[in-house]
Amino acid sequence: MANLNITPAGTSERGITWLELYILYRCRGYPKPIEDPKHAGKTKATPDKQIKAFKKYIGAVVARSLFEAKDAKLFSPGYSKMNSLKGVGISGKHATLSFNVCISDKEKDTIAACLVRINRTICNKETNKYLAGETKLLVNELVLKGKVGWDSTIPIMTKTQSENSCWTTPTSDEDHTSIGNTAFYVCPLCKKVEPSSNSSFNYNELDRYTTCGRCKKRSASKLWNCSCETRWQTCQVHRYCTAPVNMRKRSTAKGPTLSVPRPSKKRLWDSNMSVEEILAEDLKRDEEKQEAKTLDMTSRILDLGKKTRNGVIRPNLLGPILRKRFLGGRTINVG
Repeated sequence: MANLNITPAGTSERGITWLELYILYRCRGYPKPIEDPKHAGKTKATPDKQIKAFKKYIGAVVARSLFEAKDAKLFSPGYSKMNSLKGVGISGKHATLSFNVCISDKEKDTIAACLVRINRTICNKETNKYLAGETKLLVNELVLKGKVGWDSTIPIMTKTQSENSCWTTPTSDEDHTSIGNTAFYVCPLCKKVEPSSNSSFNYNELDRYTTCGRCKKRSASKLWNCSCETRWQTCQVHRYCTAPVNMRKRSTAKGPTLSVPRPSKKRLWDSNMSVEEILAEDLKRDEEKQEAKTLDMTSRILDLGKKTRNGVIRPNLLGPILRKRFLGGRTINVG
């Protein structure tokens, strides 16, 4: 992205499609978003999967590098015209961005040739004839499924090592030394504050989420504001109030823990004991276990107290069948 010279799309100039941008990306020597499997028997990713992964990575880079910048809107979907790729034998509408890219004539011819070959089986000679207007081809709908070998045929026009454009990090932010002061950042949801000493506020990892202590909701740490009513990571004063990085790192030491080991419950035998002594000790252990079990059972017995009734069953409290079967009209003393 640092090597792109872009211009916003307008009425006179259409936006670049994702397919054209992906071909330009590969022409400049960048690797495939999904690497080819090392084992020859495994299937390679189709152009459809490669472009979907390419969109995902571009969106992630834009969200991090162009956060809340005006240029980030240029990577939003743009107006797509019908049959915009008809000149290379492809019909229909295609996903378009809100900008176009300034490229050389050599890159333009390479992108056009790749677009012609993606939808049909054709040699380079016939492709050049079609682009020169010497022959005609039928216009077909774009099918990105299959054609796993098409991506490997894209020629590399510019190697990535020869490009010198890059985004430089400010010298003052290379180490990001903490000043030790504590600031308070405002939650974007409930407008309450959290101290900058919270480990979620990491200048080098702005994708972390912070849980607000009041509303208990999670939001990206880069969305929190400082007391200057700006994003804390862009503030020239409060961006250095976070905790030092060395305090955040967890110990990566390998080996046994420093905690005191628990005593082993495994029985240790004395090598000098005879068989009779070992047997006697086993019997003694069994007796102790049995006594402990008996005491445990005794402790479980609950004393319900003395009986409160007089031991006489009242016939009027029984049903007719039970009175006839057990009492026979008489009262029985069960006390």
